[in-house]
Amino acid sequence: MADETNENGGGRAATTDWPVTRDGYWTLRWHMPRNRPRARYSVVVLKIDDDPPRTTILVRSEGQAQAKYDDARVGDVVEIADKRWEIAEIDLGRTDVTWRDPGFRAGWVRLRLLGPAGSDTAGRKEVA
Repeated sequence: MADETNENGGGRAATTDWPVTRDGYWTLRWHMPRNRPRARYSVVVLKIDDDPPRTTILVRSEGQAQAKYDDARVGDVVEIADKRWEIAEIDLGRTDVTWRDPGFRAGWVRLRLLGPAGSDTAGRKEVA
């Protein structure tokens, strides 16, 4: 799930400011949908694979599928919530034990904010 504090440390951000970042990054947790009453977007990491690290991210807007990024890798650029993001890190986590085990750690995808949708990304690969 996304961080809920804004960069200024000012607590919860307004829905229109979603997603908020921490130090310019947003971390998506595996299988944790971003659903909030009256929220415009829902973002789910559907799959994380290793060797090489890659992910599938589903973006829904107002109940409709907006984008699905299959086989996205570090360095790829995705568009979520009218913003452009570079995939900075993908972590598989530790899912070889049950979720109740203290060693369980769900995977995550860390995105680096590049700017508003339509901004220049200087030759980065876009995944659609």
